[in-house]
Amino acid sequence: MAKITGLGGVFYAVKDPAATRAWYCDTLGVDGEYGPQLNWSEETGNKPYSLISHFSDDSYIKPGRGGS
Repeated sequence: MAKITGLGGVFYAVKDPAATRAWYCDTLGVDGEYGPQLNWSEETGNKPYSLISHFSDDSYIKPGRGGS
């Protein structure tokens, strides 16, 4: 049976990314090199994890237009 082996991350826009990252760290105890990350401890590989990324500008995460 198939199973989920990872999730690339959760990406969203916020007014203050630094304050949001601090909230994840202080309130939930979740942090990492590039922002809060959730480790997949049961998976094999080189430290698999999912990243939670918050951006102040949503243009980076808007849907693509596809094609050329």
